[in-house]
Amino acid sequence: MNYADFGLGTWHRKEGMYSIVKGMVVLAESLGVKIELNSPIESILVKNKKAFGVIIKGEETLSDVVLSGADYPPYRNTP
Repeated sequence: MNYADFGLGTWHRKEGMYSIVKGMVVLAESLGVKIELNSPIESILVKNKKAFGVIIKGEETLSDVVLSGADYPPYRNTP
């Protein structure tokens, strides 16, 4: 535990931790961010080693920034 926990005490949102997520969504959308839910990414578009968009449901969505938590492809031991 750090000083904030010991010295100041632990603080929790009255509405629960999910209210922080809801606040982040409101802020992001007010800044023009489009959030796609329940939409599996078919492919990440890459050019010159830089991601610039994704394909969702067969449709290209271009973006200034692409954040991904995708797993690396399986390692293949080729001769």
